[in-house]
Amino acid sequence: MDYIKLYETIEECNNGSFQGKISFPDVVQKLGSVGVESYYVDLRLNQTTYYLTTYNIVFLSFDYKPNFAPVFNIQGVKSAINQIREKKIDYVGFLDLICAAGCVGYFCFIGGEKVVYFGVKGDMHIEPFK
Repeated sequence: MDYIKLYETIEECNNGSFQGKISFPDVVQKLGSVGVESYYVDLRLNQTTYYLTTYNIVFLSFDYKPNFAPVFNIQGVKSAINQIREKKIDYVGFLDLICAAGCVGYFCFIGGEKVVYFGVKGDMHIEPFK
């Protein structure tokens, strides 16, 4: 595994997402191509954990100020997903909306082609890639 390319790709995807320069399908494709099998975005800690096919882990912090709703709202999360798919909002706008819907983090399972969004009390929504 080329760890320099791995770290460069992770940073490219993270920075590109926050700058609105890369789409979710492109992130998934790029991360999968360098051996990332899943990742966890912790919106309370402002950190993404990348899980590799080699069973190694990479952590990357990000700068974001969430405003969480106290209750998980599945419809709010679904609305945010639809808006980003339709390119009505960027990634930061997406984070704003899912946090406002009570989402405190999400797992993206690249091989399983799904994302699991969840709230502080364990409520969750599973969204397949489309």
